[in-house]
Amino acid sequence: MEKHKFWNNQPIDISKNSLENKPVEIKTIEDVRKNSYGLPLEYEWYTFDLNNEDDLDMLYLFLLEYYVNNPDATKRFHYSKELLKWLLISNFNDLIIGVKYKNKICATICGIPLTVQIKSENIVKQIKMVEINFLCIHYNIRNKRLTPVLIKEMTRRTNLHDIWQAFYTTSIDLPNNLFEGTYYHRCINIPKLIDLGFTFLSKLDVKKTSKVYKIEDTLNINIRLLEDKDCKTCYEKFNTFHEKFKISIRFNEEEFKNHFIPNKVIYSYVVENDKGITDFISFFDLSTQVRKNSKYKNLKVAYGYYYFYFNTPLENLVSNSLVLLKKEGFELVNYLDQYDNQLFFDKLKFKKGAASMKFNFFNWICPTVKNDEVALIMI
Repeated sequence: MEKHKFWNNQPIDISKNSLENKPVEIKTIEDVRKNSYGLPLEYEWYTFDLNNEDDLDMLYLFLLEYYVNNPDATKRFHYSKELLKWLLISNFNDLIIGVKYKNKICATICGIPLTVQIKSENIVKQIKMVEINFLCIHYNIRNKRLTPVLIKEMTRRTNLHDIWQAFYTTSIDLPNNLFEGTYYHRCINIPKLIDLGFTFLSKLDVKKTSKVYKIEDTLNINIRLLEDKDCKTCYEKFNTFHEKFKISIRFNEEEFKNHFIPNKVIYSYVVENDKGITDFISFFDLSTQVRKNSKYKNLKVAYGYYYFYFNTPLENLVSNSLVLLKKEGFELVNYLDQYDNQLFFDKLKFKKGAASMKFNFFNWICPTVKNDEVALIMI
């Protein structure tokens, strides 16, 4: 903990082997400071309104330039404007936070309110949390120690909404890492992926590899896009299915509908038979912008999201989804090794990648979990 001076003073669980299921600390809104934390001279807080096109452009362009990218800056996550609106707009718009320097955005952090269920032995608790995302600081000021201030300001604003817990992922070891997930990749457009130098396809022959990874064009289940009329059944089945996990997301009907009805970002499918809807699967589009390449400008990437399956084996559900995603023009599909995902990686030719993320709770103690006991996915 000595190397984590900031985290040493935060309400996090460092026990690593707790059997409890409770907050680290308990406060009330009366305990929360009402004014924002101070910033260095010429820096100021800014709250984004993503219904305003100028604000949306500002956040979009900042994240595109300075959020996670590969070391040589030739590939960048493309969090589209549609994705940002889909994910971030809520009744808590004051949690879309920026910092400006001389009227230009130089740092961001965002909070997304969600309900998380945590089980330990016979205790089941549903907690309102915020997913912390898009913590991003301009390269030129990463020595200003803005990260702790951003986190404290997010905590303050979240607490004023009577929300006291959060979850987030990092690429570094923190004292409260709960588990670590690694990405697995299912290649679709082999020639393009090899051209772009993806390491999990290095030194492979294009023709032979394309044949190995070929996806057939036929479906063997009655799978279709999710519709409004499906949402009541689906949200109930969704919550029932996720009861088996120690940590899982929870949705009410309205939240499920707002989150999963297909649009330019989310691809949600249901399987239906004469007894009704039996299975559900979803993906989100987080494509990659390609730079310094005369041949390609982007790579269309789908990320595996939430699902439930009561009739169709998961392997078959994902296999049919790959057919649909290929038709939608996706060239790569990624899944983390959590949830039930290990059930299909080998059979469907997913290849282990190098990228990983460490999962953390803020102000919550819970037992250690294995990857396949968690159904909580960050975007």
